[in-house]
Amino acid sequence: MIHPSKTTFTDEEHEEIRAEVRQALEGPPRLTQADLARETSLAPSVISSYLSASYAGDSNKPALTLKKWLDARQRADEARLREPIEPDFQALGISQLLLALMDSARVSGDIVSVISPPGISKTTTALRYANSTPRAWYVYIDEATHGVQPMLLEILAAMGRKDVTGSPAMLRKMVVDEALEAPGVIIIDEANILSEKALNQVRAINDATDRRGKPVGIVLLSNPTMNEKVGTGSTKPQFAQMSSRIGERRVFAAPDQQDVADLAWAWANANRVHLTKAELEICQAIAAKPGGLRNVTKVFKKALRVTIATGEVFGAQHLRGAFHQLYGIWL
Repeated sequence: MIHPSKTTFTDEEHEEIRAEVRQALEGPPRLTQADLARETSLAPSVISSYLSASYAGDSNKPALTLKKWLDARQRADEARLREPIEPDFQALGISQLLLALMDSARVSGDIVSVISPPGISKTTTALRYANSTPRAWYVYIDEATHGVQPMLLEILAAMGRKDVTGSPAMLRKMVVDEALEAPGVIIIDEANILSEKALNQVRAINDATDRRGKPVGIVLLSNPTMNEKVGTGSTKPQFAQMSSRIGERRVFAAPDQQDVADLAWAWANANRVHLTKAELEICQAIAAKPGGLRNVTKVFKKALRVTIATGEVFGAQHLRGAFHQLYGIWL
């Protein structure tokens, strides 16, 4: 075994590195030399010539890079053994309702607004829907993409139109043209961050496709601040056109208790641990904090890491400790 601190290598050590790289490329997962080039930032020609022992330069340089890659790969494999097993997507009650709303928007061409605090599974469900449904375009909005032009570019990227340029009018036309090809739905996550003009562009896209008889569905996933813009009690005139076009509104105040229990059991079953009433009550308390179901996932994962490392039997104390470490307060 080659010592990690070595920077120059003997002929035998070069052969050892070559053999380990070839074995790593065989997998699993199987990698190509192009994959290896991307992961190491070495030129493909350098990798090929080094592996065939025909590199014309100082072989220690690519060898050192490849040895670092092999060491990092081994450390990552060891770290994965200490990681909890994540459960598959859970069709929680809220998720089933959200999936039905997305289907409805896609079929009807309506604008659907879903407003809730963070952590009720909006994003996870939307990604699941987009990955399993043709022409369902998921768009995540943040402070860098909340304006008209960056939002339109994000929508086009979700539609597969990357590296496009043009004025906002040209970009919107591209979005509308793609939307008119066949039924589809644009899912905008964190829609509450959109600027006034960007939100009205979303409405304009729906309008433009509706005028052509093929309205594209729009799903707006938002935090409660969206109520000020398009909620039933909003009186802001600048959002009146958008508000009047919303065909379905759903507002959720907090995660459903059954969803919390189902998520906790999903983590427990995936990692072969048992839950008692004490652990389930703690999970309910965790989900009631800002962050909702996301809190449960993060705390469960951290608590499991501790029990995997120590060999201790999973219990309420691990959940409490994990929550304290993550959020600085005791339950």
